[in-house]
Amino acid sequence: MKILTFGFFLCIFCAFLNSEAPEPFPWLNNYKVINEQIPASPDPLVNYQWLPGANFTNLQLYTLLPVSVTATNQTSFSNLNSLLTKTPNVEVHGQGSIMLEFAQENPAWIEIDSTDLSQNTDITMSVSEYNEVWMLGPTGPKRKAPTKYGNTYRLELNAQLYEGVRYAWITSLTDRTWHITGLRLVCQAKPVSYVGSFNSSNDMLNKVWYTGAFTVRQNLEVDYFGAILMNRGDRISWTGDAHTAQAAALVAFGNFDFIKENILRTQNDSNGIESYALYWVLSICDYAMFTGDFALIVSQLPYITRNLAHAQTVYGHATLTFFGWDDRLGSGFKDASCAESQLDYQMLVIRTLYEVATVLEHFKIRPDLVKQYSDSATNYVQKLRSDESWYLPFGLHASADAINAGFTTPVEKEAIFDQNFKDVVNICSYSPFNMYWILQALGRMNKIEQAIYVIEHCWGGMIKLGATSYWEIFSPEWVSWFIDSDYLPEKVPNGENGWTSLSHPWGAGVTYWLSTNLLGIKPTAPGFSRFDAKPQLGSMNFIEGSVPTPRGEISLRVDMIKGRIDLKVPKDSIARVGVPSKNYKLRRIVSININDIAVWPNNEHNTFKIDFESDESFILISEIPSGIYHIHCEMEKYPNLMPFVTDPFPPARYSGQYIGKDTTTKGNWLGKYGKDGYVLFHYLGSDDLSKLPSYVSQVQVTWGAGKSGPFPGPPPENDIRGLENPSGTHTRNIGCYYNELTFVLDITLRQEQSNQISMYLVDWDYPNGIWTGGGGKGRREIIRVMDLETKNVVAPSQVVEDFYGGVYLIFRYDKSIRLRFSTIGGDNAVVSALFWDS
Repeated sequence: MKILTFGFFLCIFCAFLNSEAPEPFPWLNNYKVINEQIPASPDPLVNYQWLPGANFTNLQLYTLLPVSVTATNQTSFSNLNSLLTKTPNVEVHGQGSIMLEFAQENPAWIEIDSTDLSQNTDITMSVSEYNEVWMLGPTGPKRKAPTKYGNTYRLELNAQLYEGVRYAWITSLTDRTWHITGLRLVCQAKPVSYVGSFNSSNDMLNKVWYTGAFTVRQNLEVDYFGAILMNRGDRISWTGDAHTAQAAALVAFGNFDFIKENILRTQNDSNGIESYALYWVLSICDYAMFTGDFALIVSQLPYITRNLAHAQTVYGHATLTFFGWDDRLGSGFKDASCAESQLDYQMLVIRTLYEVATVLEHFKIRPDLVKQYSDSATNYVQKLRSDESWYLPFGLHASADAINAGFTTPVEKEAIFDQNFKDVVNICSYSPFNMYWILQALGRMNKIEQAIYVIEHCWGGMIKLGATSYWEIFSPEWVSWFIDSDYLPEKVPNGENGWTSLSHPWGAGVTYWLSTNLLGIKPTAPGFSRFDAKPQLGSMNFIEGSVPTPRGEISLRVDMIKGRIDLKVPKDSIARVGVPSKNYKLRRIVSININDIAVWPNNEHNTFKIDFESDESFILISEIPSGIYHIHCEMEKYPNLMPFVTDPFPPARYSGQYIGKDTTTKGNWLGKYGKDGYVLFHYLGSDDLSKLPSYVSQVQVTWGAGKSGPFPGPPPENDIRGLENPSGTHTRNIGCYYNELTFVLDITLRQEQSNQISMYLVDWDYPNGIWTGGGGKGRREIIRVMDLETKNVVAPSQVVEDFYGGVYLIFRYDKSIRLRFSTIGGDNAVVSALFWDS
């Protein structure tokens, strides 16, 4: 297994002297490189700081060299390793393909130089985010003959040139000898400097913070926040996606003017998605509290009131077009108005009303609206509480936004946590975008260890698989499937989202959360005139970082081993510091001094106000003015000073059972499977052949296309993989349901009954007559098994590959289920039959 760790050496250089192709932006300029290295960051420009004279509107270009090179048909290439240097000189004397890896995802395009390549059609060039050429989508394969500019050959796949590039291929189609004398991955970047930072004793959290920041930076365009790196037809600014991306930019880059520009750009564009209109309002709340921009609030108030008026009009019966890719939220655009999404939207309305009222009150704007919105939210809450068990119909996502709305009592929080947040199998949403709201809820419930766990698994899981930017969808299950790959990242499952993007900044909200919750720096008054610094260490013993503000940098360093906190308060700010009193469970704080002045338990000069958090998790020191402070905490002395840590979640438990795979039975199912019933999909041409068990009322195929035999290749009646005919004749046949992305089978039981369900899948297509082993179309797919009502995963999902010989997947469950089939590789996902046994 090859895993590239962050902190790798990258050769960055400007090769415009060699290129004869016209480039759309200037090369890197007006910057300085700081010496400090940040191993946690995948960004090759993480230590670049742009100077005041730089043009911050335009993009700039730089080039990267590959970190590895491999080739098919090695005899066609000489001196391949020179491609890893600034002066390549590769002789190509035959057909074959070169694969280049560039260590991390980049917004980029590939160029080569050659003085003796006869014509551009003698080669093709390709790019991808993973180790296979990006083949699917409305824009077609990311492969074509390059465009020639003198002796430079550039791959041009779209008018903007850039794609999401981590891998690139150069394929020679000629036997003539020619040479590669130049190679460049030309990358574009918005000239924004890292002015925020994060570091802790948990290395994965550090990588998570910087990966989120880099994901946002990759997608910054000239005049807007982009929402996806790979061009697949939807590379536009999505208002809701921008909410989390803008939040991450607030703490990482402090590029306040650009964030404001994007907010203004999207004031009338919710992309037809009800929740996105409210996320736009919440973005204004975040931005206004960070910057203190009074004028923006005033100018945007008509749009804020418009969005809130509409939200209240449709409250309880909104036509929701999208709420998230998770099946529990309606599977994207398929069933977005499902019950869980409706409840989630109602909680989002309540939250937005409360937060707007709070922000307007901070700014002393429109006290009538403050009262109106606060009263409206409270009325909704009172109606909810007319049923004391109001939260029982809520699933994980709606529960999270109920917590985030800020009205739940401690008793309600614990009940909701017990109901929906203890299931480690289902705690993660199917996208890091929706996972952000779950993370927020864990923070608001003060479940810090659980929050750290989901960060490590939901965002850290992508990093473990080689991600250098956050993916559009993700499940922690993927780690165990793909971790043994020779190349990381591999191609990941597709879904209702389409062809999955591996750079999607809607997943970057975790960066904002780490700065404002774990590091604990957040404004309590507009523009950080007042702010809290309340670090939540959990079982960690060290955390440090900085947050940019219009008044200057706030920096905080907490070392609970040494009992020391260092704080920098910028000009015209007043801080309240929370000294953690419950995190380090085996030592009790006995005294605190600031800059050698005792403040607790004896406050010698009454300089600061001392208080306690309601749950005594912090000793609060308030009214700290601008300056640099060294806070020393004297602690009781104990040997073996180690934090007390318990498992944040109960052990994983599935309510169903995965029994195993069967690759030997092939089409000979009679007598072994289907004693209670079966469905052979498209076995009778356009019709299924079925005999449902008495306990199954229906099998509904959703979003899948049917395919009847004969398939390309051998006739099924002469192929052992073909399914036997239940009539007892010796003929065989095969059919399937399929989709190039994903489809589901919903199986409804008449009553609860434990039963074994087996599904038969075969990668049938084989072009050369009778199947004798091998072959197939290289299909690779994943099957998720979910409860049909809750859409919770009930058994370990399974990846099948190399199943050209046929495979049965066998599960047991006692309720109605949903089976989701999604492609990973090959033409499509398929299933040919279902069988039931008691």
